[in-house]
Amino acid sequence: MRFRRWLRCMCLAVLLLLAGATISFLTLSRPRINKTGCDRLDRLGLQATLVDVHRLVNAPPGDYSGGFRMYDMTSSGGNEPAALAHENAVFRCPADLAAFQLKWPQAKLVAWWGRNCFLVVEVDGRDNVIASSYGYCQHRPEDWLAGLFWSIDRWLDGDD
Repeated sequence: MRFRRWLRCMCLAVLLLLAGATISFLTLSRPRINKTGCDRLDRLGLQATLVDVHRLVNAPPGDYSGGFRMYDMTSSGGNEPAALAHENAVFRCPADLAAFQLKWPQAKLVAWWGRNCFLVVEVDGRDNVIASSYGYCQHRPEDWLAGLFWSIDRWLDGDD
């Protein structure tokens, strides 16, 4: 009799834990670093400010990938910052951007890093957007765990 009561309590606790985790996962505000947001930024053009980009991405600049990045660099777009175009720069992680900033201190670049997409914005002294560039992973990764994260991210971001 006691075992059954204990088993019921444990099952109820596990169900409540799963329900709480699901609700928090679905309602948690997370950065929107995706192609749709980058396209919206392109439509705003040179009228956008850094505050507009913060609002669009729903987060301050930073690395939101958790160290798990999957950029294949096959696709990029936007009005690429002149310094990036001049150097033909390729960023695979925030350290690449930091090294580039040391090389080009006159270019004020601000970046958001996600698992499937990154956004780099160049701003002037008044935080007006001069140019932006993004890159994203277009192909499903072969590793099953990376592929699972890729599929979930694409589904949550609404990118097809």
